[in-house]
Amino acid sequence: AGARAAGQEWVPVFVCSLALPGVRCPLHVFEPRYRLMLRRCLAHPSRSFGMCLPAAGPDGQVTCLDYGTMLRIEDCQFTPDGRSHVDCVGTQ
Repeated sequence: AGARAAGQEWVPVFVCSLALPGVRCPLHVFEPRYRLMLRRCLAHPSRSFGMCLPAAGPDGQVTCLDYGTMLRIEDCQFTPDGRSHVDCVGTQ
């Protein structure tokens, strides 16, 4: 998933749980789509991504809320099977 604010770059979005600015947010990444997103975020100088809560769309499809929190990756440990333990902190 990804979103773009007017005049801004695309922001990768992790649809997962609530995160707050200034608060640490440990994550266990195991889904292939988020593993790819994590590798791309780690390759970018900002090491940032957005996170928001899931929501049900009008047709019952799972979507995400219109607002969330930006997080910065501070550390990432990969396991032999490709999963990751990621230490993040909310920035805004």
